[in-house]
Amino acid sequence: MSIGALKAHAFGGGQTVASVVDMFIVVVSYSFGLGLLFLGTSVINPSELWVDLLIALPLIAGIHLLANVLAGAYGHVWGHASTNEAMRVVVANACALLSIAGLNLLLRQTGVGVDGDLVIIPWSVIAVGGLLSMLLMGIVRFR
Repeated sequence: MSIGALKAHAFGGGQTVASVVDMFIVVVSYSFGLGLLFLGTSVINPSELWVDLLIALPLIAGIHLLANVLAGAYGHVWGHASTNEAMRVVVANACALLSIAGLNLLLRQTGVGVDGDLVIIPWSVIAVGGLLSMLLMGIVRFR
């Protein structure tokens, strides 16, 4: 399938709205995960973690969006979702979560960062953000 055909298949009609909603869900979910990290802890420099998350969020949202497209989660707008459609959301978000965790591990191991600064997202933020994204995307689709 060509990129043009993939784009037309994935983002025709109401699917564009669904993808924008999904990107909003990802931003809120990962931000919530970072906010939870600060509850009851004394993080030395929380603003640095927020900056790192803001730098990483476009990539994180893009990974989730690509995973949803590849898993067929935007094939059509759900009126009555089936278990197959629910599994597409689960598979897409699981793949996105594993990809983001792998990328985070790679950055930690290699020390490569943005403008010489290492951008590291805490593991708990990745776990909470990924799982909350999966839950909220499922809720939105199953209305």
